[in-house]
Amino acid sequence: MVSDRNDAKNDNRASRDAKKRRLDEALDKALKDSFPGSDPVSVSQPAPSVEDKEENLIRPAPRKKAG
Repeated sequence: MVSDRNDAKNDNRASRDAKKRRLDEALDKALKDSFPGSDPVSVSQPAPSVEDKEENLIRPAPRKKAG
């Protein structure tokens, strides 16, 4: 039982470490891709603006090609 808990803790720690490593790599890549630049690095996309949302409501859905 104790061994199972230790294994779960180690798996959890490894998962967190891997996630942090992937985030660090993504930030490093974003920094390299944006250099030189004045804006701070971000790996997330901003939420769509009101105009973006309205444009999506007006634009017709793409039609499927007959095949």
